[in-house]
Amino acid sequence: MKTYINEIKENDNVDSFFLVKEKSSGLARTGNAYLKLRLADCTGEMEGRIWTSVETLINSFDRDDFVHAKGKASSYQEHLQLSVSHIERVGEDVILLSDFFPMAKRDIEGMFNSLQETSRQVKNPHLGQLLHLFWEDEPFVKKFKMVPASKWLHHAYLGGLLEHTLSLTQLVIINASHYEGLNLDLLLTASILHDLGKVDELSYSRSFDYSDQGRLLGHIILGLGRVEDKIRQLSDFP
Repeated sequence: MKTYINEIKENDNVDSFFLVKEKSSGLARTGNAYLKLRLADCTGEMEGRIWTSVETLINSFDRDDFVHAKGKASSYQEHLQLSVSHIERVGEDVILLSDFFPMAKRDIEGMFNSLQETSRQVKNPHLGQLLHLFWEDEPFVKKFKMVPASKWLHHAYLGGLLEHTLSLTQLVIINASHYEGLNLDLLLTASILHDLGKVDELSYSRSFDYSDQGRLLGHIILGLGRVEDKIRQLSDFP
């Protein structure tokens, strides 16, 4: 069971999962080596120290790993510190990403189903086929459901791009009826695909940042590349 950092109090015995944001070694006054950690989850961060079995544990986990840690919390210079007695690397299959990163409050699968339903309103067969190619692309969909819409400007949480995209398509539907002569199929397709390059621009596995591709090319060019790749699979796309 996950114990959140903001729940930990002095003298608590802690047995929980954490994300290792920093890891460094040092020497105590006695000359013995120790490890200094920065442990994190979605509620905050706290310092961790490993005083024993350092030589055994130093290579058992790394910065940016999820770990299972046990220890006792104490107060040091008015800050909580976890004296770690046991620590081991764990895989993502045993943790919940929402325990470590901010996440959309709306249900991910519900939002994705709504977006798919919106795409089915596109009557133009060419645009409909284009959208269908994206929805059947499982690696793309997996990223699209989870990536934030930005590093910090807006929708900066897991599921943020999906929520932002769905919101935009809903605004298009609401406002399109106020204007004559609009191509609703094109507007809906564009609103669904407009930011899809962010699945390649942003990295989010341990922290929100820009990928090398994102820094060099940006999401507009990356998204254009993905759209062109799909169009090439449609022999009669006009």
